[in-house]
Amino acid sequence: ALGSANLTDGIWRFEPGGFESAKYTIAHGVNFAGDPKTRNAEMPAFKDKLSATDIKKMAVYVYKFGGGQ
Repeated sequence: ALGSANLTDGIWRFEPGGFESAKYTIAHGVNFAGDPKTRNAEMPAFKDKLSATDIKKMAVYVYKFGGGQ
């Protein structure tokens, strides 16, 4: 209803999905002009705001919403 992704299912916006995909998107963002590795969708990059450890923790947290599959 709010236009956000359902983080409780196993459907991933970017393939292949999973932990590494979540970690990659958090690090490089989406449509972020300053990073050539950015994804194409709607999300800012956080690599300059979060440490590598925090990005890994967030990726694990988001990954678990999909059942950790």
